[in-house]
Amino acid sequence: MPIRELDPLTHLVADAVGLPGKRTFFLQAASGADQVTLLIEKEQVRRLAEALDELLTQLARDRPEDPQEVAAAASGEMVLREPLVPEFRVGQLELIYDPERDRIVLAAAELAEAEPMVQRLTIQVDPGVPESFLEDLREVVSHHRGDHELLLCVGDRRLLLGPDWRVSADGSCRAELAGLTGASRLVA
Repeated sequence: MPIRELDPLTHLVADAVGLPGKRTFFLQAASGADQVTLLIEKEQVRRLAEALDELLTQLARDRPEDPQEVAAAASGEMVLREPLVPEFRVGQLELIYDPERDRIVLAAAELAEAEPMVQRLTIQVDPGVPESFLEDLREVVSHHRGDHELLLCVGDRRLLLGPDWRVSADGSCRAELAGLTGASRLVA
C-alpha cells in the first residue's frame, strides 16, 4: 500500500455509524481537501484514544500550551465527513511523536485478509538504558508468555522483537514491563 502523508492535519476523527451492536467504526483524517477514511475496530479506537491522551499529557509537561493551537483545535468539527468510503480496514495503528517536526504521527497499516489481528505492547526506552535491560526484559517475558508482540522504541528508532519475545498483556505483565529500569512508558 502506498504511503499517504497528510501534513498539516486539519481533520482527525474516529466515530461510528449505525445502531449499537451493529456499528461500523471509521477513522478519518484530512489535510485540506485530501481526505482518507479507514475502517477500524472499536477496540482500536479505545486504544488509540488512551495512547493519544497519554502522549498529549506527556507532551504538555514538556512544553507550554499555545493558545492559538488550543483555539484552532477547539474550533474543528469532530464529525465524519462524506464520502464514507473506506480505503481499507486497519490492521495496525502506530502513534509516534516526531520531535524534529513537533508532530504526532499516526500510521495505519492495512489488515491483510488472512492476517490475524496481532496485538502489540510498545515500550518506550530511555536512551541511557542500562546494559541489564534486555536480560531483565527476557526474564519478564519468560514468566508472561503470550501472543502480544513487543516493540522497543528508543528515540526515533524502533525494534520489533521476534516471536520468542511475545508476552501476555495481563496487569501483572504490564506492571513488570513498566517497572523495568530504563522503560519510560508502556503503550498497549
